[in-house]
Amino acid sequence: MLKEDKDPLSLADTLCGHVITCDEIGCGIVPIDRADENWREAVGRLCCALAQKADAVVRVIAGVPQFIKGEQP
Repeated sequence: MLKEDKDPLSLADTLCGHVITCDEIGCGIVPIDRADENWREAVGRLCCALAQKADAVVRVIAGVPQFIKGEQP
């Protein structure tokens, strides 16, 4: 979408009602390539928008769930 100059945040409404998984990409060294940095920023902002609309948000680290939003089943 970035290559086509489209806003990735437009996916937030399309993805509502679905289970979304995303790897953590915001930690570590900032990419040297500007396109890679823009991609990482866009993914992070989309994940934030999805989390805001979600009923539940769960971070899983080493198989251990951490409930950030919503109730634990």
